Amino acid sequence: MSAMEIDAAHETADRTPGRRAFLAQVGGGMLVATLGSGLARRFGASPAASWLEADDPLAFGRFGPWVELLTDTPLEHLQPKVVALLREGVAPADLVGAAALANARAFGGEDYLGYHAYMALVPALEMSRELPAAEAALPLLKVLVRNTARIQGSEHDRAPTLTHAPRPYDGAQAVDARFLVARVRARELDTAEAAFDTLVTADPSRAFEALLPAVNQEVDVHRVVLAWRAWDILRLTGAEHARVLLRQVLRQCIDRESHIKRRAVCDDLPQVLDATGVLAAPLGTRRMPDAQLDAFAHELVASDRRTAATSTAAALVEGFAPDDLGQAHSLATTLLMLRQRGRPDANDSKRPRGSVHGAGTGVHASDTAAAWRGIARAGSEQQTKLALVSGGYYVGGQSGDVGEPLAIAEPASELATGSEAELIATLSEAVERGDQLHAAAAAHAFASSARELRPMLDVLLANCVASDGALHAEKYYRTQTEALTGDRPAFRPLHAAALARVCASQSGIEADGRAQALELLRG
Repeated sequence: MSAMEIDAAHETADRTPGRRAFLAQVGGGMLVATLGSGLARRFGASPAASWLEADDPLAFGRFGPWVELLTDTPLEHLQPKVVALLREGVAPADLVGAAALANARAFGGEDYLGYHAYMALVPALEMSRELPAAEAALPLLKVLVRNTARIQGSEHDRAPTLTHAPRPYDGAQAVDARFLVARVRARELDTAEAAFDTLVTADPSRAFEALLPAVNQEVDVHRVVLAWRAWDILRLTGAEHARVLLRQVLRQCIDRESHIKRRAVCDDLPQVLDATGVLAAPLGTRRMPDAQLDAFAHELVASDRRTAATSTAAALVEGFAPDDLGQAHSLATTLLMLRQRGRPDANDSKRPRGSVHGAGTGVHASDTAAAWRGIARAGSEQQTKLALVSGGYYVGGQSGDVGEPLAIAEPASELATGSEAELIATLSEAVERGDQLHAAAAAHAFASSARELRPMLDVLLANCVASDGALHAEKYYRTQTEALTGDRPAFRPLHAAALARVCASQSGIEADGRAQALELLRG
């Protein structure tokens, strides 16, 4: 069903006289029995079942009206309604929280395009904070359109995956990480959800930590990034919505079980942890000099997965600061991006021949490293160690997927003689014409000499906001700008070059709804 057909169906339903009034007159009990609890609630019924009363996490509290608006509004009317809400003073963070809840309810972590839209929500919000007030809503509108379009373009529009709270857990076995892994491997959805819900209700932080071994059943960027974004977004929604937002991570793990072919990570990591004794070692504060960090990142790129994890664990035992190791992981994945081969053939109209944006080794590796770093910072010392060792495991083993480094040294050296204004002009022109080499070289030269990164970031931000990005523009922009602004200044040129390369790759492929968004914001 096309977007236009979906819009027409919504408009027809909304024009039907007394549609919601009629449904209300039918009676809550009958409607629940006929449509099911989730759809009944969507249509305004008052279900009588005890597990759908006020403590039902799918009631969404103050987010409820926005969740329904972002789910039900026909696409052609969505952006005008969102702009109106923003002008009325609704906080962008609240709309992002509502979109996350709408997405989790619809897909439960089980839809590829759905969870990609979810993972872009917070990065889009952060991007909006970098823009002038008149344009600040652009990245938000872009991702909200993507989110709603996917909900309405799937069977989950009127048959959401999550319709009610999990049933109460009635098992005798204690619920911990091992228990959850066993239930996930057995694909015992009802038991896993019921058991996990007891953990989340008691302590969301401990529940998240217990969930991570289930996430780590295979090397999969989507499981890790979804887990991190689900946790991170709780700062917008409040911990009371952890039952829904973390539940989707559990369900994605169960959904993925039938696709797992190799569990090397499950065999390798316990052996690495035991051999290095990292779990018993205290976290240190020792700083790694720039030259050593650079060498370590290159070592990780050349290593297989188990060796990269072992090297990370050994560095923790030596007392190196966790954030230094996270920086090394981010630098290593940036090196992978600068070595990534362009696509030999067009994947589709959004990923043409020679492109490196969207799903690929460099982008996926970078986003995964950023997610493990976020997870490492968000929990206990044990979580920090496990996340960083896992992060090392995910960085390694990918050198065979890439080629020689992009040859930016010579053009970057030549460009370095120009003024900052000239470098920005060169960068902008190279990005616009899709010239990956010269865009990367110009960004490298600018970041090597400029004290203020904002002029360069403005060029790259504008590109990521305007471009479709094949589902990854927002995540990758946020991943690299976090490294650019928060990590060692010595490595800014490499991070800048990688981001500029991706921007040039995706240039000219405009995001859906952009023309309407610009008209609304400028009107």
